[in-house]
Amino acid sequence: MRKTATLAVMIIAASALGSCSGSAPTGATTTVTRTVATTPSTSPSAVPSTPDTQSATESSDGTLALTDTASYENNVHAGLSSLTRGVSSDTASPSDTSYVGFTLKVTNGSSKIMNMSLLTIRCQYGSIGKDSQEIFDSAQGLDGSPSTHLRAGRSITAKFGCELPKSEKYIQIEVQPSFESRTAIFAGNVP
Repeated sequence: MRKTATLAVMIIAASALGSCSGSAPTGATTTVTRTVATTPSTSPSAVPSTPDTQSATESSDGTLALTDTASYENNVHAGLSSLTRGVSSDTASPSDTSYVGFTLKVTNGSSKIMNMSLLTIRCQYGSIGKDSQEIFDSAQGLDGSPSTHLRAGRSITAKFGCELPKSEKYIQIEVQPSFESRTAIFAGNVP
């Protein structure tokens, strides 16, 4: 009797798993790879109050900290570094605007060539989630997405800027390496 019940449970589990493997396409999944921080983090509070005070690494929704690395199912990795504040030049678009600049590094660990012009960066800031304009400023080296292709086994870095008023600290930066990729969300406070 016990063997029959065990066998029945195994058959039900196998059929449930089999029905999950339909032919519908699945998007890339994003996982977190922690990078070594230069300063130790404080222990998280029991109940975060607002996005302005909540560390992204405390998030249970898959949001990454600004210093984390997103790893995609196809072995593509994307990470941010060198976050700094600045003001765009008078020839920039938009001009004379406070922003946060950052370097994005994309590593192509897949076996296919990536078209980097398909890379999308989107930002928002503040506790109410105001859309942040991307800053294009050649004088500051903020030229947007590379227009080249990235061969398998290679990495590329590019500098970006997103509007961040001086009075705001919280920034959310979304990175999507291609149209088929899931968007990785990096978030946290910028001093």
